[in-house]
Formats: sequence, C-alpha cells, structure tokens
Amino acid sequence: MPVHRAHLERVGERLLAERTVVRHAGVGDDELEAAGRRGEPVDGGPDRIGLHDVAGERMMLAGQVGGERLGQRAPIPRVAPVTSARVPAVTCMAAERSYDPPMPPAHATVAEEEYLQTLFWLQEAGLPMTGANVARAMQLSAPTVHEMVGRLERDGYITRAGDKTISFTGTGQDHAADIVRRHRLIERFLTDVLGIPWDEVHEEAERLEHAMSPVLEQRMLAAIGDAKTCPHGHPIVGGTRIEGVPLADVADGATIRVLRFENEAEDLLRYLKDAGLEPGLEGTVAARDEDEVRVSAGGRELAIDATVAETVSVLADPSPPPRVALPEQLVLSRERYGR
Repeated sequence: MPVHRAHLERVGERLLAERTVVRHAGVGDDELEAAGRRGEPVDGGPDRIGLHDVAGERMMLAGQVGGERLGQRAPIPRVAPVTSARVPAVTCMAAERSYDPPMPPAHATVAEEEYLQTLFWLQEAGLPMTGANVARAMQLSAPTVHEMVGRLERDGYITRAGDKTISFTGTGQDHAADIVRRHRLIERFLTDVLGIPWDEVHEEAERLEHAMSPVLEQRMLAAIGDAKTCPHGHPIVGGTRIEGVPLADVADGATIRVLRFENEAEDLLRYLKDAGLEPGLEGTVAARDEDEVRVSAGGRELAIDATVAETVSVLADPSPPPRVALPEQLVLSRERYGR
C-alpha cells in the first residue's frame, strides 16, 4: 500500500532524535543520511537518501493509476531498488564499504563467547578444533555452527586453514581464556562461598559469566582464597592443567587420584556425584570390564559406567600410556558419554 510523505517525515524526525540518521547540511533540509559512530554523517555513496524522494519512489513502487506514476520526482540512484515498506530500513541504507582486515570488536556477543569457550575446551582437551567437533560438543546443527564460525573469523577471533581446522588469533585466544577463567571462578565461588552443590553450578555459571565486571571478579578471587581449580577439577588460570589419563584405561590394582571431569554436562555431573566420585578422591581400581569400572575409596566401592570412566581424568600408579581423555566422537547423553 502507499506510504504517505507525512508518515515518512514523522519516522525521519524520530530517527533524528535517536541519532540513527542526521541531516545533511549541504543538500537540503529534507536530506537525511546514516549517522556515524559519533553522530556525524557517513560521507558518500548510497548512505544519503531524501525523505521526499523516498516518498516519491515508494509511491511509484506502490502502484500506478491509469499508467501514470503516482510519485512525480525522479528517484535518487541506489544500489538496489527499494522494495520494502519498512521505512527505517530504507532510511538507513548504510553500505559496507570497508575492506580492511577484520578487527575484533570491543566486546564479543554472548553467542560468540559460547563458541569461543567451546573451542577453548576442545583445545585444552587436545581434541581437533573443527566445526564438526564444535557441533558435537554444543549439540547444534552443522549449518548453524558454520555460520557462527564464519562470523568469528570475520570478527578476527579465529582463522581457518584449508583443511577446515580452526586456530585462535591472539585476541581470540585471550578472549576465550578470559571467559573460561570467569566461568570456572564463578563455579568455585558458588560452591565454596554460597554452598551450592558442585553438580548444579555449571549452568548457573553459564548464565553469569557474560555479565561479570572486573570488580566482581576480583572480589570473587579474594573470596575463594587459594583455590586453583573449579569444582570439577579444571584450572582457573589457563596453562596450569595437569595431564592425566582416562580412568577407563587404568589397570586393576592401580592407585588413582581423580583430577577432573572432562565433560561437564549437568546430567553427567549428577551421575558422578551420585556414584560418589569427585575431584581429589584417592583410591584403588578394584576391578574393570567393558561395562564398568569399580574403585575402592574410603572403605566404599564405587561403580562407574565404562563410558563415563572415559571422561574422568586421573593420575594413576602404575599409569597407562597417555591419550586424549575424550574421544573425537563427542556424545553428551546419559546413555553414551564416551566412544
């Protein structure tokens, strides 16, 4: 339907008040153009557009009466014809003209931080940093992950090689380490200071980590004292990870100390807590087969599903050969956590 000039002018005034657009002094009072970062005009190209001309072209596109065009003024040249009645989109047609190398924005979005965190976890666990493994870890579709990985690359957080493996840029590595540190710090704070069970803090930390200020971070660090790991055994400060071996690989009779749980899915953490296993626990492997591993600790015998034992990193004596604690095929489900 036709868009009336008076309506467009009202929209223009509102956008001016919001500093989404500014008046262009060199052309006329009816000319508006997209506002820059500080409210200044963005020079050149298709950014500038007149409200009267929008009305003329809009009326022209809306229809014809007896073969005569409803709008009388010639439209301003544009990159593409205006075909939408959504006026703000028409008024703010700022074209992307920069071809400079990507520079990371001052702040990653929450979605970007979730992906950076997952990539950091893959890197830390020694798994290939690929879109396929990100999709498995986050239980997302391949197209969804592909789109976000492209966005992370455009924003300067990662690079992709010809074989599709992903690497952090310096900025991406730092940002990923920061978000992981905050996550683990919050988990420790929630457990040690607020008394929340360690199998319930992972999702809470996911919600809090993105809005944490430096002041709050320092207060939390002071509150947790000399704690070096999250409640699930992961180092709060990157680069201090102790390498272990999967509990599933340890031979009968070997002594063990649980280092950490590699998979922090809350249903899995709940299973491990119910089984009596926790980071720091010391014991002896009493028996194992293809279905379960049994550990004697503190006068009790704990039974853990063999696939769950794949995700438990331990120090063992004697120790089996080291290998990645999580297999490449990541499965986050109650029935099958390992390979």
